[in-house]
Amino acid sequence: MKTFLFLIICTCSFPAFSMHNYFQETCAFDSSKGEINLYKRDYWEGYHSIITSDIEGLDDYQEVFLPGSEGSGDDKVRGDEAMVFTNVIDRNLVKEPYDDGCWQGFNASFDRTVKVKTLKKDVQGILKINPGDALTMKCSYEHLVISGEHCDDL
Repeated sequence: MKTFLFLIICTCSFPAFSMHNYFQETCAFDSSKGEINLYKRDYWEGYHSIITSDIEGLDDYQEVFLPGSEGSGDDKVRGDEAMVFTNVIDRNLVKEPYDDGCWQGFNASFDRTVKVKTLKKDVQGILKINPGDALTMKCSYEHLVISGEHCDDL
């Protein structure tokens, strides 16, 4: 009975959490075909991000595994990722508070260096990136929570 009650509470609190919290992370790096963008909208996506690109062969929203300070420590590599990154180092963090009276939190930007652990052969051919290569990314994220006193005023 306690387990059933716990599951009901978790089910009800997850939508409440998602409606009152906003998180978005983007990273971009240069490749032989142009800029590649990685996008993650929610914490519960763990360390998986989506490639957003107009490059043919990458335009079907393939996932990458990019462990960082934001994400879930229990998220694991599944084996179907287009790229898996390791040795993540973040530098030059600039964090700015945000408060519009309702949404409160911060925006941040930073430089990220990663090492390519694995990648699919087709992605390797398209981007001319190999396992063991180091990449430098420009990243940003927003983390906002509805917690202000003036939410009804907006």
